[in-house]
Amino acid sequence: AAAGDLVLRGSYGAVVGPCAVEEEEGGRDNPLAPFVAEFIGTFILVLAFGCVAASSSLTLSWKPTAVACTVTVMIYSTAIVSGGFLNPALSLSLSFLGVMPTSRWLRLCLVQCSAGLCAAATLRALVGVSGNGETGALAQLAAPLHLDVPPKALYPSTLVLLLELLYTAILCFVACCCLVLKRNSSKQEKSQSAAGLAIGLLYIAGGHALRLEAGAPAMNPAIALSVASMSPGGMQYGSGWIIAELLGALLGTYLFTWLRAGAEDSCEEFLELMAPRRPARLLAEFLGTFTYVLTYGLNIISFSESTAWSCSAALISMIYALGKTSGGHFNPAVTLAVVLSGRSVCPVADGLLYALVQIAAGLSAGLLVAVYHMNGPFAFLSLTPLPFKPWTDYGVVTVGIAEGVFTFVLAYATLACSTASAASAVPTVPTAGRRQNYFFGLAEGFCVMTGGCAVGSITGGMMNPAVAAGVWLLNLEELGSIKEAGISLGTCLKFSTWQCTGGLIAAVVFRITHPSEYCKAPLLVR
Repeated sequence: AAAGDLVLRGSYGAVVGPCAVEEEEGGRDNPLAPFVAEFIGTFILVLAFGCVAASSSLTLSWKPTAVACTVTVMIYSTAIVSGGFLNPALSLSLSFLGVMPTSRWLRLCLVQCSAGLCAAATLRALVGVSGNGETGALAQLAAPLHLDVPPKALYPSTLVLLLELLYTAILCFVACCCLVLKRNSSKQEKSQSAAGLAIGLLYIAGGHALRLEAGAPAMNPAIALSVASMSPGGMQYGSGWIIAELLGALLGTYLFTWLRAGAEDSCEEFLELMAPRRPARLLAEFLGTFTYVLTYGLNIISFSESTAWSCSAALISMIYALGKTSGGHFNPAVTLAVVLSGRSVCPVADGLLYALVQIAAGLSAGLLVAVYHMNGPFAFLSLTPLPFKPWTDYGVVTVGIAEGVFTFVLAYATLACSTASAASAVPTVPTAGRRQNYFFGLAEGFCVMTGGCAVGSITGGMMNPAVAAGVWLLNLEELGSIKEAGISLGTCLKFSTWQCTGGLIAAVVFRITHPSEYCKAPLLVR
């Protein structure tokens, strides 16, 4: 089909394109249905975003979760009618990929921005701002608490916009992977897509990571426009937000295009039988690990109480986006467990490259976080107590066992949920019939939540050598000599050793608990 005739069928029922309304039974009689759905969904999203931001009874730890729930609910509610995009940046990504005509993107963008402005007007009406600046019952809605930007921003505006760009790029990349990548939208799983969940969870990851830097996990030009319209002189910085988000959409689209070139170079019928090319798998591991370590680091430098929840959300999103491309390890200890589990799921050569790429991603994210820490409000506070000082406070054995046990939990969950064959399937090739259910991403992500909450105060809840490497690089700025840097590196290696030990034990236990994985498949199946 020509590019203008392409129709994107999201695996959870989304239909977009020039003929989407005519092709959907529910939209044949009303061509306005997709645009009405987008307007309602975006309006509710922006309205809820503003109310949550201004709520004085809702703690900062729960605000991103409330926004994420709204995003997920509205995506799934409007997906089958309009695609459930609710975001001009995401619509732009799909337009650049050729699955949505430019004319349709312009109409969707107009509808989404109009919905954002209407939501902003509704918020102002709820506030009831008087002539002397006093507000009504919903206090300070006209200037939402965590939407403050320059001159109240705690970071330089350039760094604020850079993070907005990065997380918008990650959001668009994840959405494209879930909606467009054929490996994630096979015919057998069209009713089980995690697109809405993955996008919503990124608002938790970005919400906690950006709460001090940018003041809000916007990642949506419609939200940025509505916030700017409610603030005196807001368009001066609102335009910067919007430009950063649109550039982020382009960056996310470029990364997805590069990934898809190596992940879908065979016919759709043979995708399940063919592994993606190695460069695509390494890119997937780098991006997933970078996002995870970046989220962890930004939470650490802001002394967030929700580090475990934020990192768990980031991991779940990246697993659902990239799990079928690279396996979704994002962790050298997990990669070690998968390699040692055998079954040709991850050859030794691939495992070594995975680990190198993951460490490189962790160091890259750690370097970026260090820049923000040096330019942030907590630069005068030492980060050494978390997570490296507990090594001396609690002792080698206590900290090591804590890290090893919960890394074991994470690695074993990955082996059991992502690499084990379904009970009714006979794995005739290494990449076929592996996942037992579609909740593998949640299972693995919740391991991070469990470990972070259980031993976070003791070890930092890293459970990942790539995170340890990033934290080591982050702490270099506070070390005054090469000797101190060497001691810190030694501590990092100790953490990594215990974490890898947990991965090794997970592989051993997996071999014991899953003996059927090592039985030879019959040549013929009745």
